[in-house]
Amino acid sequence: MTPRTRESFATLAILALVAAGGTALAQGAAAPPEPPLMNQTPALEAPRTLVVTSTAFKAGGPIPLENSGYGASISPPLTIAHAPKRTKAFVVLMEDSDAQYQGAPILHWMAYDAPAVLPGGLPAGESLTAPVRLRQGKNIAGQFAYRGPHPSRTSPGPHHYHLEVFALDAPIGPVSDRAELAKAMTGHVLAQGELVGAFSAPPAPPSAPPQAPPHG
Repeated sequence: MTPRTRESFATLAILALVAAGGTALAQGAAAPPEPPLMNQTPALEAPRTLVVTSTAFKAGGPIPLENSGYGASISPPLTIAHAPKRTKAFVVLMEDSDAQYQGAPILHWMAYDAPAVLPGGLPAGESLTAPVRLRQGKNIAGQFAYRGPHPSRTSPGPHHYHLEVFALDAPIGPVSDRAELAKAMTGHVLAQGELVGAFSAPPAPPSAPPQAPPHG
């Protein structure tokens, strides 16, 4: 098996885990403790004074299908208000607090060195210059992009997706993953805030009716 083939199988395994709603538990096993969201990390504590809003959904409301993995996986527009005057850049993450992978909440989006207003439908890419200038880290599927909610249809209840926002006193520059991002942010967070949305998998489409036999 070539390294590329092994990488492809690993990616497929992660995507299957995401579709299943995160870590599967053996029957009768005790549930592990919930891993902390990024904004629950003690080293990143800061006043929760940022106001984060979106025209796509209200706080606590349902995330539209088009912003989910069952739809077009379009990133929602965001506006960040009440940032301290010393703010030089923002960090935005979207994490699923109801599913986890390798001891962390499932990461759907990691954008940083971002402005206070993000339009919807941002393209994939590690470093964007349009429609706004920002950097993106890898999501759970290894993509430099937003990845919409995609809980399993068998997952009980809606999952809750936290758009966590941090105001920083300086840009970060390139980082490789969530852990490196947290390390780079430490000592630079001026304020934080979040917007939480909920999403449940839509019903499965009806099975296609059997086709009539061909006519002669």
